[in-house]
Amino acid sequence: MRAIWPGLISPLFIGLALGPALGDVVISTSPTQNIGCSSGVCVPTAVDAVFNSNDLQNMLAASNVSISTTGSGVQANNIVVASKFSWKASNGLTLDAYDSITVNAPVTVKGKSSVTVNTNDGGTGGVFVFGPQGRMDIRNLATNLVINGASFVLVNSVSSLASAVTVNTAGNYALTTNYDASGDGTYYGMPIATEVSGNVQGLGNTISNLSVRFARMNKLGGVIYDVSSTGSIQNLRLVNERTQIGKQAGWGGLTGGNVGLLFNDSVTGTFKTNC
Repeated sequence: MRAIWPGLISPLFIGLALGPALGDVVISTSPTQNIGCSSGVCVPTAVDAVFNSNDLQNMLAASNVSISTTGSGVQANNIVVASKFSWKASNGLTLDAYDSITVNAPVTVKGKSSVTVNTNDGGTGGVFVFGPQGRMDIRNLATNLVINGASFVLVNSVSSLASAVTVNTAGNYALTTNYDASGDGTYYGMPIATEVSGNVQGLGNTISNLSVRFARMNKLGGVIYDVSSTGSIQNLRLVNERTQIGKQAGWGGLTGGNVGLLFNDSVTGTFKTNC
């Protein structure tokens, strides 16, 4: 049976991922306009501003770059990444938004660098969200990732995520790239068999071809055992998950239980009962 697990995508995502609105700083292939940069700090000079993605790449090759929605007497609202860009130098990128940051295209960090993301810098209700084509691909696990003041441990596989969470369930972890789990074989039980009380950030990346099997009478299912009231799983995609469950097993595609935050996550795959 083909299944799409419902209830995992926040309604906030619908409006934010569609594209730029009035008062946004947009990173796109269009010519740079209404942006002023000094010593690597770039701010809008009008409420609608465009930063050309090639111009941004060239700046990152030479220095750190900070993009803010707040200029001198000008206040834009959101940062929208509408075109892909990448850089290899060790220079860092900061995205600082009054409200939200929406990533609708791939961002690739090829070298050891730093990425700092700030939402709600003056505003409220803003989110860090990835659209269907958006993801952040961080190639070097020594890169420094900070989201809203919290430092994240970088992982690039299901096993490395499981190991990290087991050591510290309250930590912050980010999946840095797409991961094909077909080589892992079948997990007999939850791959992450502990409660998450910290934050798991998918960065729009995908775990594909994960195979999980649960015994009869198992009360919980999913990839992660449970998410506590202080925990969250955000911007994580599971594709072609294959789940087999016992007749009386309770199960979920992403987590067996949740009293925390699931935001902009999705799961597709197949399941079988009476295994």
